[in-house]
Amino acid sequence: MIPFLATARTFLTGNCRWLAICAAVAAVAWLHGCSTGKDMVQARLAAANLKAEQEARRADSLAAGQRLRDAKTIGELDDALTDAIMSAPDGKPDPASVALGCERLRQAGTDISRITACQ
Repeated sequence: MIPFLATARTFLTGNCRWLAICAAVAAVAWLHGCSTGKDMVQARLAAANLKAEQEARRADSLAAGQRLRDAKTIGELDDALTDAIMSAPDGKPDPASVALGCERLRQAGTDISRITACQ
């Protein structure tokens, strides 16, 4: 037998118990490290989810405020438009308004041949 193999065989037969104990300790340490790594990943994932949820809540509240401001602005513009229409002088529309109205009717498919203002 090769001298190296004989030495290895002697070492293994005498220290089998110690090798088995070391292998068991190494396996337990490896498994513990795997579970600790999973716990760390889960903790980081939970923290990231919490942060994303907080940012979403903040964005929702900002959007709600913006919608409220927009609704107020739209209401004010609507009131201003209504006031402007009501304060306009009554009378005959100018030729540009008549031409625009006739063109809109024509594009909508209305027969404008009998409308005298559109002649």
